[in-house]
Amino acid sequence: MKIKTSILLRIYVVYAFIFMSAIAILVQIYRIQNYKGDYWIQKSKELSTKLFTIPAERGNIYAHNDNLLATSIPFFNLYVDFGAQGMTQELFDKNVDSLAWYMATVFQKKSLNKYKSDLIQAKKNKKRYYLIQRKVNYPTLKEIQQWPLFREGKNKGGLIVETKQTRQNPYNLLAQRTIGVYRDNAPLVGLEAYYDTILSGKKGQVLKQKIAGGIWMPINDSLAIEPKNGKDIYTTIDINLQDVAETALLKALDSSQADFGCAIVMDVKTGAIRAMVNLGRNANGVLWEIENYAVSFKSEPGSTFKAVSYLMLLDKGYITMNDTISNGGGAWNFYGRRMIDEHIHESVLSVKEAFARSSNIIVARLIDKNYKKNKKEFYNTLERYGLTKKSGIDLKGETAPIIGLPKNWSNLSLPWRATGYEQTFSPLQLLTFYNTVANNGYRAKPYLVEKIAKNGKVIKTIEPEVSSTPIASQKAIDQLKAMLKEVIQNPKGTGRSIRSEYFELGGKSGTAKLLDRNTGRFSSANQAMFAGFFPVKEPRYSCIVMVYNPKGIYRTGGGIAGPVFKEIAEKALATDTRIAPNYTKEITEAPEMIAKMKGENHQVKNILNHYGYNTNFADEIDFVDIELRPSGVKLAPNTTSESKMPDLKGLNFDDALYLLESMGLKITYSGIGKVQNQSISPGTKVARGNHIYIVMK
Repeated sequence: MKIKTSILLRIYVVYAFIFMSAIAILVQIYRIQNYKGDYWIQKSKELSTKLFTIPAERGNIYAHNDNLLATSIPFFNLYVDFGAQGMTQELFDKNVDSLAWYMATVFQKKSLNKYKSDLIQAKKNKKRYYLIQRKVNYPTLKEIQQWPLFREGKNKGGLIVETKQTRQNPYNLLAQRTIGVYRDNAPLVGLEAYYDTILSGKKGQVLKQKIAGGIWMPINDSLAIEPKNGKDIYTTIDINLQDVAETALLKALDSSQADFGCAIVMDVKTGAIRAMVNLGRNANGVLWEIENYAVSFKSEPGSTFKAVSYLMLLDKGYITMNDTISNGGGAWNFYGRRMIDEHIHESVLSVKEAFARSSNIIVARLIDKNYKKNKKEFYNTLERYGLTKKSGIDLKGETAPIIGLPKNWSNLSLPWRATGYEQTFSPLQLLTFYNTVANNGYRAKPYLVEKIAKNGKVIKTIEPEVSSTPIASQKAIDQLKAMLKEVIQNPKGTGRSIRSEYFELGGKSGTAKLLDRNTGRFSSANQAMFAGFFPVKEPRYSCIVMVYNPKGIYRTGGGIAGPVFKEIAEKALATDTRIAPNYTKEITEAPEMIAKMKGENHQVKNILNHYGYNTNFADEIDFVDIELRPSGVKLAPNTTSESKMPDLKGLNFDDALYLLESMGLKITYSGIGKVQNQSISPGTKVARGNHIYIVMK
């Protein structure tokens, strides 16, 4: 009995203890929630951890001739962990004076004494993420890592390096809207947008802990998931043609005080875009690459559309080039509405003459006569020509043509559509048609990227997409080509002012009246266009130029857009080694500027050949050093080793980048011109992934 009582007593004591403990816990929970809840919530936040993304290094964008169009330049934010386990007070005291001196000398933001006192205070408070400098470049980072205290390593020195990136376009304005702009908190455009998933790579992750002051500090770099860098894309853009097109268009827009304009150059056989220029006026009235008018702007094309109308008629056999037709002396009534031919007063013209002089009445009469009973056939032909849909170019934001369905067309629709009204296209869509004519009727899809590479190795090649069947008969295509040539060759043709003494050009001008939004009527303002190809016999390039609302004397397609077309054509053909110009330039002495030079093989050849020097050295040599002497040209291969740093001094920026990137090096640069200094001395052993800083002047 006594044993039972003893056991029960012990059980009651245990139960009582448990009960009292539970009461105490509940009381404490209540106190925490009601009296110190905010305090402990704040503490938990301060001690919480979180996964942060590590951005991958964005891939580069290159031109067709390997010029660098866009690249990511690294910079670094530097912090110190004064709570690092290996940073003893003795080690800190030993180095603080020297460290403060370096910071005052290099950063120059505070005095020596101020830097020292701030460092001592940060150490005393065991600051875990103390900022010492933002936006440090790579050469400066390497220097800082050797400063007192920091050279002891991360555990003892406490230096934390946070890598950031900034996107740069080495050629600034050149093709900027086509390439696109990549920056934080801004929408992507251009190739940067379309190929974002390829360029951006795969982000990594790092675990960070929030410390005092709401600062997130990496816990352990060894546990981080490293990012996978993005791939590089190689575009079809020819940097030389892009420069030629931009310069020519810029002059025209500036001289005419036009609102905006664009110019596109396309490779006839493949559809590769060799140049795409878009210039508009910013808030200050300065011409800049603001919007991609080439693909996103649509308008009534005016007389450039007449090539479409005539191809329909020729292909069906409704007309021949020598047929004659009346234009009523320059005025004609279509279903109660009057159409006029400005500057054409003859009563009868041949089809060929009517096209060259851009008669509105004759093309309108021909289309109305042959298609008024079957408007759907007109529409179906546009569809076959690829003009009822987008071009399919690898850019976001392409606008679709607006044509409308035949059932909604009025009696006036066909005559006015024949002359380029009541329907809208982008400049690129219209150029794609002209390119198809130049390519004997085979439609090539326009495109901007030709290959994708990873670490210098091509992993995907984008092949041209060309239709297997022509849009019209070869006879009709040849007749239209002859008529496009006549526009320029004919003494009364609308393109007569751009006749070239060196090459035969073919094309069509277009001057579309612009609507006044207030009145709903056509205003005196124009949109001037010129579209065509060159040379006529074996077309190499097609091109379109659009100038919106030019002012002054030259406001027509032939007057303002045509000269831009001619300048682009002549300079493109004069530098194309596959096309032999029918003129030569004799120069016997080389200028001083090339007395000593080095660079990429074919560029050096072109310069020397231009000045009459023989350049029969091996094509397989990528880079050469040359020296011009009275006795002749001394040539030597500029060879590089994958493991040794080459001498970059004197190289152009593009050539230096090509060499360094082929070695797998990461580049930071400053200045423009030729390389003057390099952070890694020539002959030094290097490995893929090393950083180098080059200075140009």
